[in-house]
Amino acid sequence: MSDAVTLPRFPAQKGRRTRGRTWWAQRWVDDVEQAALDSDTLKRGRAYARGGLVGPLTFTAGLVSADVHTDEESLHVRIRVDQLDERQ
Repeated sequence: MSDAVTLPRFPAQKGRRTRGRTWWAQRWVDDVEQAALDSDTLKRGRAYARGGLVGPLTFTAGLVSADVHTDEESLHVRIRVDQLDERQ
């Protein structure tokens, strides 16, 4: 992916499942959960997502980023991933 793609902020979701609904989204969630260094941070991130506090997601080659705004803090979150070549 050479150009950035930005998805709009996801709305708050009350009582709805926030995990991926497609196979690839579920796989992404599973991989992020397995790579998480701190389960408390992961739980807090889920709560932010359900609460609609995660800003637009921006995808570029090897990077996903978003801003998170709570009453206590503002964060710029980045997730770096290895890029795969055509063969992979």
